[in-house]
Amino acid sequence: MVEKVTLQIAKSTKLLDAQGSVLKSLSASELTSPSPPPSGSAIVYAYDFGPDGAIFAPAITLSMNYAPEALPEGMLADELSIAYWDGSRWQSLTSLSYPELSKVEAKVSHFTQFAIIGKLKEATAAAIPTGFEISNLTVNPGTVEAGESVTIAAVVTNLGDSRDSFTVVLKINGVAEASRQVTLDAGIGQTVHFDVSRSSVGSYEIEVGNLTASFVITRVAVDQASETQSKTVVTAEPDNEATVEATPSVPALINWWLIGGIAAGLLIIAITIRQLVVRRRY
Repeated sequence: MVEKVTLQIAKSTKLLDAQGSVLKSLSASELTSPSPPPSGSAIVYAYDFGPDGAIFAPAITLSMNYAPEALPEGMLADELSIAYWDGSRWQSLTSLSYPELSKVEAKVSHFTQFAIIGKLKEATAAAIPTGFEISNLTVNPGTVEAGESVTIAAVVTNLGDSRDSFTVVLKINGVAEASRQVTLDAGIGQTVHFDVSRSSVGSYEIEVGNLTASFVITRVAVDQASETQSKTVVTAEPDNEATVEATPSVPALINWWLIGGIAAGLLIIAITIRQLVVRRRY
């Protein structure tokens, strides 16, 4: 299934840029490394809409489609919502989810980054059984670029008097990431390793047993950003329909018919950005 972003705009809507002038163009691009979502949640898809600061009165309807197979395990489709980036964190909007259509809708009054966000299934680390101890939690390196690997290690020791097993669970930002089962004789210790990576800039909290640490993603590598970001160009005339395939590093721009000159009827602009579709209606 191809993801689509749809804007439904009433004919009487005022479209203004950040300076209050009549809006003449729109842009949209898919974000491959959005800012980290709140703890216990995940971003399914994210897009950057421009020009940044564009405002709409009244609010327009933003619809975002998703591929069901893109949802992380345990994420419920009927709990999905659209959130916007306020410059420091993701803020959820009052949203309508349509699992049967793989679509989420929300009213938006300005342009910024928007994302489909859902809650992750809560996973609780196994309690440390009596006689086991976790120590020497390390993170190497503590600061990396997006996509680079971080090795997390901890020493598990069986302090009991008999051979026993224990499942070590790694949690990142409160969500179970991976697990390792160890079986140790009495008095024996073993170092358990986890290799993880992240594509979004930010700080990530680590929890292994009763120990905590963190690592930081500083930035997206230049070559990665240039290869993954895509935009699409569509020039629209009233009462016409246009669709273009998005290709990496192609500028994205949709030229609008000024409000005063919009003819009666339906205006549909489809961008496959996977696809951006803009509808003007009465």
